Amino acid sequence: MLSISEKKEKDYQKLAAEKKAQAEKIRAALFLLRDTDAIKFGTALNYAEIAEKITGVRPALVLAILKQETNLGGNVGTCNRISDPSSKSWENIMNPRDHSSYKRITSALGINTFGTPLSCPQKIGWGGAMGPSQFIPSTWELFAKRIANAVGIDGMPNPWDPFHAISATSIYLANLGASKGGYTAERNAACRYFSGSSCGRKHITQYGNSVINLAKKIQVDIDLIRD
Repeated sequence: MLSISEKKEKDYQKLAAEKKAQAEKIRAALFLLRDTDAIKFGTALNYAEIAEKITGVRPALVLAILKQETNLGGNVGTCNRISDPSSKSWENIMNPRDHSSYKRITSALGINTFGTPLSCPQKIGWGGAMGPSQFIPSTWELFAKRIANAVGIDGMPNPWDPFHAISATSIYLANLGASKGGYTAERNAACRYFSGSSCGRKHITQYGNSVINLAKKIQVDIDLIRD
């Protein structure tokens, strides 16, 4: 009985060590963000968990949205860079209604309006979305005070700062109904984040489905880290 008990203990210790090593690997893995440097997954999760206390939105959903935005490929921040022609400048790619908001945001942050990466227009619609969360300037300005309160600053939050962007995503998803929890609420919030409307049309529904599938995978990693 003693030898059996000792073997079980050794097996348990081995499994515990392997699980710890896997958890550390997940924490240290780079989490890609659009238009800014990658951060560690553990850091991204920490930011999302801080926001969750305010918004009630599941961190896995927030990180899934950001991962989807990074991996889409069709609306990347390849406009308004220093090397870009004038046809790709913010004045030409952005909806005119957002020009004033964009100037106020960049002025408050001390950022040049030119040279800051912005999303290019897709086949339909305007470009000019900012940072990892892909907020258009007028929407960012609308939520700016709530984002600033969430990250503990006075003044204008930075759309290109990972902590600010992750907090903004969580706040916006809560505003879209994701804080209710559950498959339907989260999926519709993801669709509305992407298009402004609930799931229905094929390409919008595909986005929502992709986000939910990513959230499932991310939740597995989160559960492993938390155990």
